[in-house]
Amino acid sequence: MTGSRTAVDFLRGTGPSASGYTLDQILLWDNGSWESEHDFIQWVFPTDQPSRFNPEAPVLDGEAIAILREDPNCQENLSRGLERFLGFLGLTRGPDGLTFEGKPGPLWQHQNHNWLRISRCLRCLSLLGRAEEAAGFLRFLQGVQTVPGKTKEIWAGVIPG
Repeated sequence: MTGSRTAVDFLRGTGPSASGYTLDQILLWDNGSWESEHDFIQWVFPTDQPSRFNPEAPVLDGEAIAILREDPNCQENLSRGLERFLGFLGLTRGPDGLTFEGKPGPLWQHQNHNWLRISRCLRCLSLLGRAEEAAGFLRFLQGVQTVPGKTKEIWAGVIPG
């Protein structure tokens, strides 16, 4: 559970990512840093699959998934990470679910690395006991007109059955 343990510590707020950042530090970054940094999203939203882009990213095992599902501090920090990510994407929660904060920004106009980040977020939420949130996020994504159907299929496929 070595790599998994570091992910648990990170989401508890008691340990850093491989790059030395804490969750609190990452959540305070501005959107420019969220756009330009590429080795943090795997820590904010860890999954059971290795990252193709970050060899230092943790890979969750069954024990870590169980801990992360049950630990209230980890769940709260996962919520904080999700809210920050949604804000970065230009989304807000309304009474009827997710909406754009205004007009959809440039990252919704063409495929980009943030769409891969969305895949990771959906899988993480599903693995860590937040399947309802993942499903709600996916429902919103399915309605985004600028996203091709193939991408929407990929997003739907990352949620464990």
